[in-house]
Amino acid sequence: MSEIPKCANSVKGNGCTYSDVRLLNETEEAWVFKCHTCELIQVVSKDGIRDKSRFESAAKRRQEAIEMQQRWEKRRKYF
Repeated sequence: MSEIPKCANSVKGNGCTYSDVRLLNETEEAWVFKCHTCELIQVVSKDGIRDKSRFESAAKRRQEAIEMQQRWEKRRKYF
């Protein structure tokens, strides 16, 4: 992220007259900003986090499908 985002209340016109946004915290997944004018807290995700979580979810679903198929093939067969 190259710049601090503007206050969402200021952008939407919800009463924040002076967008005084400051960085509050940074985690591995996101940045947390706070507007000191209207006390709004914003969480902005870092780039690539959504793609990473989508990939992890798809891998988990694929692994569950493989395990389900293996259980299905191991079951007792009646003829």
